[in-house]
Amino acid sequence: MLMINAARPDSARSLHAALSDFRTKRVELEDGSYQVEVALGNDRQIVDVLNAIELYVTRRRDGPARIGFNGHSYSLHPDPLPADRSEVPTPFSWGERRAGRLCG
Repeated sequence: MLMINAARPDSARSLHAALSDFRTKRVELEDGSYQVEVALGNDRQIVDVLNAIELYVTRRRDGPARIGFNGHSYSLHPDPLPADRSEVPTPFSWGERRAGRLCG
């Protein structure tokens, strides 16, 4: 299970929508914050989810995504955009090389 923290209900909704191709659940925590939880399968699906999250934060341009995975916390930062934002690739065109963008 991968958990992505969301500060507001609207950001949780938009992240949940961005990850709609995966098995996700939007959760309100006791402290009033939100998480989007993603059930993971094989390594390929993990890479695809991370690519989709990176695309989301790159297009959103509001800082990194805060992720919890296997008891560890990570920040996934936006990819630097090309001059023409319409050139941002789809998450699945980046391939496995993009998974290395996580930093602890």
